[in-house]
Amino acid sequence: MSKRLFVAIDLPDSTRQLLADLDPHIRGVRWTEPEQMHLTLGFFGDVPDNVELKL
Repeated sequence: MSKRLFVAIDLPDSTRQLLADLDPHIRGVRWTEPEQMHLTLGFFGDVPDNVELKL
């Protein structure tokens, strides 16, 4: 089995609110709940469980 792993940092509440207030009808954008918003620094993709422990 594998997991999709990434490294991310939380956003300040003010930034989350600015993003949440953007027009929800912008084409091509799939919005997430503000509580889930983050800035992804690196994406590892699907990582096998035995490698996950080493990360």
